Amino acid sequence: MRTIIITSSGWSLMKIVGEMLQILPKKRPLEVAFITTASKTLKDKLPIGQDQIVMEEFGFHVVHYDLEKKTKDEVREFLNNKDVIYIEDGSAFYLLKMVRESGFDKLLPEFLDKGVIFIGRGEGNYILSPIMHIPAWSKEDIEQFGNQVKGVNLIPFLVKTHYTKKHEQELLEEMKLSKYPIVPLTDEEALIIRDNKVEYLGEPSRKLNLTVN
Repeated sequence: MRTIIITSSGWSLMKIVGEMLQILPKKRPLEVAFITTASKTLKDKLPIGQDQIVMEEFGFHVVHYDLEKKTKDEVREFLNNKDVIYIEDGSAFYLLKMVRESGFDKLLPEFLDKGVIFIGRGEGNYILSPIMHIPAWSKEDIEQFGNQVKGVNLIPFLVKTHYTKKHEQELLEEMKLSKYPIVPLTDEEALIIRDNKVEYLGEPSRKLNLTVN
């Protein structure tokens, strides 16, 4: 059984953290692969240490890892003893490029099938979809990281994280262009995927007509 947790804000909102702790294994220390790759290209660096502090407070052993210049065998060796794969927010385009080059795209389904739990923050989740957010691509992203449209295809929908009311028109335009459903998530919302079912976490509660095969 695959378990995927999609968040906008990671470990910064205690209500979401509480829900995640109900799902995660009770053993301690819990071994976490903290994939920092997506945050590397950002001019304004993310406070990734805060997520680590929260995880360590709950008895997790967190190890940072960058996929850049790694081989598939190196990534496999690193993931072998991990209980959780946590992918940080940042540039989804750069992340996808490194996911492909390192072979992580082939390894992720394999480790999910072994019971490793995936948790993503922000754009770290975008690689899970069949395609990337094509309408949201900037010219700079395409020039820097290439015109890669295919995601890892572990979920049959797209996610729009860090959603606020000001993004409403942009989201409507993306929905017109996309052949896949798009699920917007504010920083107070998350999705949990288990037993091929998609569960929404947030207020007010929303019912999502989505399944994962």
